Amino acid sequence: MTVNSLATTSAAFLFTLSPVCSTSQVPMYMPQIVSLLQYKRYSEILNRPATTEAEHKLQVALQESGQREEETKRQMIGLQAASVLQIRYCDQVRGQLAAQEEKAGRKKGTRLVGDSLPHMLTGDVFVAQVITHKNAMEAEAREKEMRAKRRAECSEELAHWKREEIERKERNKATRANFEAQKAEWDAERDLAKLEKQRPWWNKPKMGAIEKPVLRPERVQPEVYDSEQEDDDGEEEDG
Repeated sequence: MTVNSLATTSAAFLFTLSPVCSTSQVPMYMPQIVSLLQYKRYSEILNRPATTEAEHKLQVALQESGQREEETKRQMIGLQAASVLQIRYCDQVRGQLAAQEEKAGRKKGTRLVGDSLPHMLTGDVFVAQVITHKNAMEAEAREKEMRAKRRAECSEELAHWKREEIERKERNKATRANFEAQKAEWDAERDLAKLEKQRPWWNKPKMGAIEKPVLRPERVQPEVYDSEQEDDDGEEEDG
């Protein structure tokens, strides 16, 4: 297939200077079924002792042909796997591009008088546009305020969780240290009792209960954050 023939397909946008849109999509690649690799496909023929020089050459040719076929299959499997990953990548990029286009469209729609043309500011149509614009801006402001409030709540919950985690780890550390001290004392008592051919006068100590980590507060989905906000840094795993 030549470039000229591609210009008449859905991939024509790849050969123009126009910006790529989220709706642009290259022709879909359909993976083909590849049969399993059969290393012992002709083993019976190849393992049979050759009685003539011609049979030996045929066996060698058959073996080389089988090796080429298996290598071709491996390459085909690799190419198809790469194509599937590239399709997945393109889908993600198109999704991000669509989100950017939608965001840009919302910004353009916030200006009532932006075409450098005269407008009748008291006309019914323009007044209706002003009311609609005002309602939309108020709704956006309320939504932004709710997002900020939710983010503040999540930040407070996360800060409280971090403090609780630090205290929990300290308590677990103290529990382990106390157990190790008691165990060392018991080991010394046990060794002494063995020398004196007696039994330790107290039972082997057991470690106290270790507090399990509390579930980390759920993050608010990225789309509810303002574009200029950044997510909090990740917290290290509990050891």
